[in-house]
Amino acid sequence: MLVLGFGLGLPSGDYNPGLEDSPENEAARLADVEDNFWRFIYIFPMMINIFMLVSFLYFIRCEPIMFSLSHGDEDHAFELIDKVYCDSEDKQQILEVLKDQCHRK
Repeated sequence: MLVLGFGLGLPSGDYNPGLEDSPENEAARLADVEDNFWRFIYIFPMMINIFMLVSFLYFIRCEPIMFSLSHGDEDHAFELIDKVYCDSEDKQQILEVLKDQCHRK
């Protein structure tokens, strides 16, 4: 909805290059030429992506469980399983199932 709302910032005139000598059409053309809101529309996704990249680099410090298993680091994988799964679940069984899935690939 946020991105759709950006459309409200665009010029409201409808320029048609096929029409000539119309004052409304010329005003719409000038509004399109003078409008710089399109720059914000292009830059906004870049700002979101930069925020996500910085968040991943600084806030997500753990490797994925499957990555740890594929590199033979079962102790680290078990620590991650302990963080992710509920205490009532059998973490050793989860580790074995994930190891089996990892080695099948």
